[in-house]
Amino acid sequence: MKFSKLGLIFSLSYLGIFLLSGFYAIYLLVFHTANSEFSGLLGIVVTFPWSLIFLPIINSLGFVAWYDQFTSNPAVYGFFGMLGLLPAALLNAVILYFIGRLFGGAVKKENLGNEISTPTPANVDSLWKKFNLFFWIFFFLSIISFSLIFLPTAQLVKYISIASALRMIAKVGSIIVLSYFGYVITQKRQYLLLGLLGLFSGMFGMIGLIIGYIVLWHGRKNLRLG
Repeated sequence: MKFSKLGLIFSLSYLGIFLLSGFYAIYLLVFHTANSEFSGLLGIVVTFPWSLIFLPIINSLGFVAWYDQFTSNPAVYGFFGMLGLLPAALLNAVILYFIGRLFGGAVKKENLGNEISTPTPANVDSLWKKFNLFFWIFFFLSIISFSLIFLPTAQLVKYISIASALRMIAKVGSIIVLSYFGYVITQKRQYLLLGLLGLFSGMFGMIGLIIGYIVLWHGRKNLRLG
């Protein structure tokens, strides 16, 4: 299996940022004990959204209670605290690798002679089917995460971390899907900007996704007519 250079750059760069957030957390615990309650905040942000899903699970398994015994040794305590975020970091690194692989593959094909610069109807139809699959998955995730805010307050507090995680997954996924398929279907760089429509939140976010879908559908239609 040949590894993607761009994917490895994305993945390793992210893991480097995660490692730095761990060093920063330990630094706060050791040298700035007054601000130690904020030591893990950066790590949680860096590993978002999976940290919101994994932390309650890790806590329920007793891992947090176990490493509380090391509170007298801030460096060891910080190490195990960041170790609890490692699964979330690895998952994000894998996702970033495949994002880099997708975009790297598209750019490589263009640089090797514009092999898909004039897509055939069969190629366009195949890409359009893949786009529809991923688009509607992330669209329905957006609907689910948006609908959770209408839960009663007591239930909303209970599911707020799940709603936030789903919202982030849907947002990041929508940006990637619209940008990537917008480019590979039309072979026009301006369609990479379709991903910006995935940045909106709530009802505006779903409207933005529908607009992006219509724009790409129109671009595909023009290709077929051309």
